[in-house]
Amino acid sequence: MLRIGICDGDQTYRDWLEREIEKNTAIFGDRVEVYANGSDLLDALYASTCVMDLLLIDLNLPLRLEHARPLSGMATALEALQINPKMQVVVITDNAKYALEGYRLRSSNYLIKPVSSVTVIEEINRARQTVEFGKVLRVRTKDSLMFIPHKSILYIECSDYILNVHTTTGIYPYTERMGKICDDIDNPSFCRIHRSFLVNLRHAISVNRLEKNVRLYTGQTLPVSEKRIIEVLEVFDKLQKFSNKTGIFKSDKNDSHTDSGGASTG
Repeated sequence: MLRIGICDGDQTYRDWLEREIEKNTAIFGDRVEVYANGSDLLDALYASTCVMDLLLIDLNLPLRLEHARPLSGMATALEALQINPKMQVVVITDNAKYALEGYRLRSSNYLIKPVSSVTVIEEINRARQTVEFGKVLRVRTKDSLMFIPHKSILYIECSDYILNVHTTTGIYPYTERMGKICDDIDNPSFCRIHRSFLVNLRHAISVNRLEKNVRLYTGQTLPVSEKRIIEVLEVFDKLQKFSNKTGIFKSDKNDSHTDSGGASTG
């Protein structure tokens, strides 16, 4: 899930951006927050009512003099980055001179209006890959603390109160409840297929409704419970359609054969 902020003084364009993002990223459960001016955006960030992974901002924001702090788009973006340095910023503007100022923001890109829906979604998916790459599962054992990248996890198996995290580089056992892991992993690619299995469907090549199983690129076949098969099929189908449309996840199965992103210990 990405947390996306939109800050644009043009209500028509702001509403259009919000609709397009929600329509095209529904599978990921992305959350979109919308602001008409810099003051409202910064108030939300300071109050911690809004945490963002990505900010889409028009640097040509109108100055609202009735606000205690009327701010330009550039001032807003710079202060937002001071609050959250890890946030990615995409500049969207109708004036090329503002686009050049985007370099001061370390913006991942700048777009000149009018912007197509396809271009906006491409930027969001680029941001998603950056965020997903940094997601890890924190695994604490008696002797060590490990951080396992979500990308490298094939599936998690529960056996006699022991969870075995199967990855592209090995198996890491530790004690934890499956329910807690399902809550902790905030990643739409993961699906609970059985009371004993949580699978990263990015690594699946097929879901068989009749045989009720998931087949991974590794050749492993995992059981799917009767009550979960429809949900698993729906999630897998959505991921495949999204992958075919955007190209995201397509390289994972090939990369995983030689993936060096195993668990890191600390």
